[in-house]
Amino acid sequence: MPTSTIDLHLPYHDRVENALGNRHLKTAVERATTRMAGLRNTAMNAVDGETLRSQPRQMKEHVLRHWPELLEQLETNLTANGAHVYWANGSDDVNRTVVQIARKANVQKVVKVKSMVSEEVHLNDALLQAGMSVLETDLGEFIIQLAGEPPSHILAPVIHRRVEDISELFQRELDMPPTLDPQVICSVARTRLRRDFLAADMGISGCNFAIAETGTICIVTNEGNGRMTSTMPRVCGGDGYRESGPDHRRCFHAVPGPEPQRNWPTMQRLPIDD
Repeated sequence: MPTSTIDLHLPYHDRVENALGNRHLKTAVERATTRMAGLRNTAMNAVDGETLRSQPRQMKEHVLRHWPELLEQLETNLTANGAHVYWANGSDDVNRTVVQIARKANVQKVVKVKSMVSEEVHLNDALLQAGMSVLETDLGEFIIQLAGEPPSHILAPVIHRRVEDISELFQRELDMPPTLDPQVICSVARTRLRRDFLAADMGISGCNFAIAETGTICIVTNEGNGRMTSTMPRVCGGDGYRESGPDHRRCFHAVPGPEPQRNWPTMQRLPIDD
């Protein structure tokens, strides 16, 4: 692929120098950020954008002030709903716990929904070292995993890749016929992922909201992979839960703000309390 691979082991200034000299990277980022900024402004101007930002901020500040008791309340109600809650002290403990759960269940194949916690602790590496296969199912995460790269952006992990680069990757790795049609490219990914969902033993997900008062976990997606990952495998689990409150809908409405092509997320999954 013409764009240089992200090498997180290089010194920061070397990475900056390489990026500034990469014309394909400039093209990819300019295309994405220009489009995202325009659509986001349109979406936020259609509502009371400042209120939409300030209310979730106040809720998050409340959660942080009451973090210990809310976590304990969440654990109590999750357990009452039939979930198993594990506490971990650092990345090694997280990875060791997940690997132990997977081994106990004879897991061979793992599918994942986007999870920043698992990215931070390098959970994929731990599972691979334990002899399991791991597949990211978010489209952007799937693309960069196929390319052997880390995500470059929290919302748009493949923001550094042009459609030309992705097409070339899919032709090489998935035997896709040459095309720059996004619908065809997505269809190829969907066909591949569907097969893996059906074969998976374990599903791992991030969590957009967790409501301590009810022991409810909410997963928000625009692709449907959250529902498949949290229901189809024999073993399902999620990462650290970051939100709480009696009404998660205000935060839910704010989710598409930085993902501006939608005024409302396509799918909301409440796997513990639905």
